[in-house]
Formats: sequence, structure tokens, C-alpha cells
Amino acid sequence: MFGVLKIYFSTKYIRSMINLIDTEEGAKKMTFASTLQNISAIETLLCEVKKEYSLTDELCDDIWIALNEAVSNAIKHGNNFNLTKNVHLFVQTKEDNYLCFTVKDEGEGFDFSSVPDPTNVDFIDKPNGRGVFLINKLSDKVTWKDRGTSVEMYFDLKKSNFYF
Repeated sequence: MFGVLKIYFSTKYIRSMINLIDTEEGAKKMTFASTLQNISAIETLLCEVKKEYSLTDELCDDIWIALNEAVSNAIKHGNNFNLTKNVHLFVQTKEDNYLCFTVKDEGEGFDFSSVPDPTNVDFIDKPNGRGVFLINKLSDKVTWKDRGTSVEMYFDLKKSNFYF
């Protein structure tokens, strides 16, 4: 019984911290407070998107890793775990055959071009920069906006043969 109550209150807490709505343009939007506990909620959204677009497991795995890195970075580095600041996640199709995930934080931003390459011998043992590296490697196209507070990650739907 206690386990059921714990799950109920955990779910209730998470739902109170997260807002999921469908917009008129067919895009999905999720807004949540800057705590790492909320990362698990994006899994629900990704499962919904996987089913809707018949994504392959491989493409879904790439999206999950890139999305996890982008949201984690928004919470940790963008919003500095400040619970009064939110992370905004948008999902929509763009350019006819791309699924675009946009992650936006409410922080000051950063110079994404100055993040060191973690595969470089001088930075191989440093923990920073791996998230941006993975986002760039796993996405088919990446666009950084608003001084680095927003990242658009594009994934080609042709890889899942949904549209073609």
C-alpha cells in the first residue's frame, strides 16, 4: 500500500511540475521546472512521438540521447537548477520530412561555438562538452538560437520510412 501511495504522490508531484499541451499547429509543447527529476517526463512524450511517427528504435534512441543531453544542459547550465525558471520543449515536423525538437531554457545563454571538442586529446579527460558533441553527432541538423538558450535538433523522418 505504501508503495502505491508513493507512486501516486510522485506522479502527482511530477504532473504539477509539468505542463503538456498540443498547440494548434500540430506541435507539442512541454514546460517544466528546472529539476533533473523532470527528465523522466520527456520519455512519455518521446513514446507518444515514436508511436505517432512510427519511429525506428535506432532513431528513437538517437533522439532520446540528444534530447536528454539538451534538457539536462538546460536544467543544469542554462537555468542553474533554479525552480522558478522553466525548460520549454517543442516538437513539430518541419521542412516536410524532419521531426524537430526545440529545447529552450530561461538562462543567460552561452557561446556554443566555444565548447571544446571532447574527442580532442587535450580535452578527452574533461567532463564538459560531451552533451553538445552528442547533440551535434546524433541529430541530422542542429540550430542554436537566442545566444545559446535554444537548440533545434532535426531528425530525418526518412530514416523511419514514415512519409516516404
